[in-house]
Amino acid sequence: MIFSLLIRHLDLLLFLFICAFVPVATFGAWTRRILKKKEHPRWRWFWTALFGCELLCILYAGFVEPRWLEVSQHQVSMPQMSQGLRLVHLSDLHLKGDAAWQKQVLDAVRQAKPDLIVLTGDYLNQLSDSEQLLAFCGELLVMVGPQRLFAVTGNFEWSLGSESVLHEAGVTTLDGTLVFVTWAGAALQVAGIGFDPSLRASERKLADLVEQLDSSLPAILLHHTPDLAESPGIGAFDLVLSGHTHGGQVRLPFYGALITMARHGKRYEAGWYDLSGGARMYVSRGVGMEAAPVPQIRFFCRPEVVVLDLLDRGNVR
Repeated sequence: MIFSLLIRHLDLLLFLFICAFVPVATFGAWTRRILKKKEHPRWRWFWTALFGCELLCILYAGFVEPRWLEVSQHQVSMPQMSQGLRLVHLSDLHLKGDAAWQKQVLDAVRQAKPDLIVLTGDYLNQLSDSEQLLAFCGELLVMVGPQRLFAVTGNFEWSLGSESVLHEAGVTTLDGTLVFVTWAGAALQVAGIGFDPSLRASERKLADLVEQLDSSLPAILLHHTPDLAESPGIGAFDLVLSGHTHGGQVRLPFYGALITMARHGKRYEAGWYDLSGGARMYVSRGVGMEAAPVPQIRFFCRPEVVVLDLLDRGNVR
C-alpha cells in the first residue's frame, strides 16, 4: 500500500526533492567558494538565483495568495430557468479564527446578491471553533433565508462529528435527500449526499436519489468530493457541485495540482468537467486551508467564491 501511494504521488515527491535540493546546492556552492575550492562562478550564481526565486515563491504562497480571494462567475445552461437564478457555491471553509478573512468572504457573497447558496463540506478544522460557523451561517441566512441555504457534510464533519453545528445554525443539511426550490415560476431540484468513506454507500444514495428525481425538472447534486463523477446515475443531474481537492492548493503551470486526495486523482482537480449523460460538474478550489501540519500555502490556486447564473439555453451567452 505504501509503495502504491509513493508511485501515485511521485510528482509531489519529485517536486519536494527539487525544492529541498536547491537550498542545499546553494549552500554547497557558497561553502566551496569560502573554502576556495575550484568551481566556475556561474554555477554559484545559478543556484543562488534559483534559491532566491524559490524563497520569493514561498513568501508569495504563504502571505499573498491565501488571502487573494477570487469570485469565479459563470453562466450555466439550466432548463426552464428563463428568469435566471443566481447560485453561490462555497466549499472547504476550514474556519479557524480569522475574523477579517471571514468578513472578506461574506462580503464577496453579499455583493454577488445570491438567490440560493449551497455549501459542500469541511467547515471547521476543530470543534472549538463552532461559534464561528454559527455566526458565519447566520450571516448567510440573513442574505437568502432558511429555504435558500443548503449544505452537505465533508470528511471533516465525518471525523469531528460536527454536523450538529449546521443543524444548530439552522442550515438545511442534505444527505440522500432531495428538496424543491421554486423561483420565478420555475422549479429546481437540489439533492445532496453527505460524506461517507464508503464509496459504495454514497453510490447507493445516488441511486436512490435518481429514483426520486422528476425528469421534467432541472436537478443539482451536492457532494463534498468529486468521487461520484463516474458513478452510475450521475448523468441524471444537470449540474454537480463539489469541493474537497482545494484545487491542489499548490498548482504548477501547465501541470496543475500536485495532490488532490480524491479517488480519481488529478482527473477532476478543479473547475469544469463534462460527465456522462450531459451532466456538468464544477469542483471548487475552496475558501480555506486545513490546519497544520498541512502547509498553509496556495500557489497558482487562489481561494474562490463560485457564482453561477443558472439560465435556460436561450439566455446563456
